[in-house]
Amino acid sequence: MKLLHESGRYYYISCERCSKENKVLKISCQSNDIGYKSNAVIMCSCGESSNIIKKPANKQLFQDTDNSNEILRCPKCKSTQLSAGDKGFSLGKSAVGGALLGGVGLLGGLIGSKKLMVGCMSCGHKWEAGTS
Repeated sequence: MKLLHESGRYYYISCERCSKENKVLKISCQSNDIGYKSNAVIMCSCGESSNIIKKPANKQLFQDTDNSNEILRCPKCKSTQLSAGDKGFSLGKSAVGGALLGGVGLLGGLIGSKKLMVGCMSCGHKWEAGTS
């Protein structure tokens, strides 16, 4: 198995036989000289199995384990030009709530208004903070 990248709690790996992508929990792996060793055997749908995950030789995939050095990037275009703010009042939710419940339903526009939204200033992609 060959390491592709890491994200959150998982290592994303590729089968060396069929190139199918799989994921493995980081917590179930231990670092070694060539990459990682999984505590359990990793089985691919093509029949290939291994508990060794090899790091690519010429590719720096990992950042420091100290999260203070990580740089936030847009998941779509990888830009670092980001802005953040509250989601705000939803006119659509308010209209639906008003139609269904009358005046009280107008308060439905406030549902989710305190969610922190992140937006990319380069490509315009938007997502809720804590997701990617």
